Amino acid sequence: MVKECTMNDKLVDWIRKGLLKPGKSGKGLARHLGVNNSVVSRMIHGKRSIKPEELPLIAEYLEDPIPPFQGASDLPKIGHTTDTNGMESKVVRLSPQVRLVEVKAKLALGVWREERVGGRPLVSVASVPALVDPRLKGIEQYACELEESPGRFCIFVPYANYRVSPLHGDVVHVRRTRGVLHEDSLRRVVVSRDGVQLVAVDDPNDVVKQPSSDPDEVVTIRGLLVGRYEMLNF
Repeated sequence: MVKECTMNDKLVDWIRKGLLKPGKSGKGLARHLGVNNSVVSRMIHGKRSIKPEELPLIAEYLEDPIPPFQGASDLPKIGHTTDTNGMESKVVRLSPQVRLVEVKAKLALGVWREERVGGRPLVSVASVPALVDPRLKGIEQYACELEESPGRFCIFVPYANYRVSPLHGDVVHVRRTRGVLHEDSLRRVVVSRDGVQLVAVDDPNDVVKQPSSDPDEVVTIRGLLVGRYEMLNF
């Protein structure tokens, strides 16, 4: 009986071919994934399954896109939650052609960080699949990871590209900068007679103004929330 080729077999073949490229190695891939060399060895010999959340990092290291999935049985158990109001989480299957977007920051109220050397944010993965929505076809997207929920991401489009001025009710990625320090957070836009206020989604008592009332602080609305992405465990 001929053994059926599974999606994991296809991914193993993809990795093996990618590691044949100049400058690529199993040790290099292990460093990129943050695992022991033995993990990659077992992976490429089919003795250890490839986790869905590892795919974007592997693709980044190999400089090769993730192989297209051929059918529903091939799809990894990951999905998007497209609701932005917290009312419902609807898991949607990924498109057969997976497009990756950069994870640019961690969202955390009150956590101030210095810019890392090389500009790489302290996040669990470098990229995640883009939000699958016909309305966003061809539109730039990026992601931010939730500090308190590793593996959960907010997907944004650059705010300045879609708003001339802040719009009441928008849920946005806000960066506050004080010298070399910055805070990234998820906030809701409130426009009133008092001007533009940015209210923390998880803490309505945490409010900042744009422009800031602190002369040493710069408040920038960086992205408009269009959806959420979650790495599901299996």
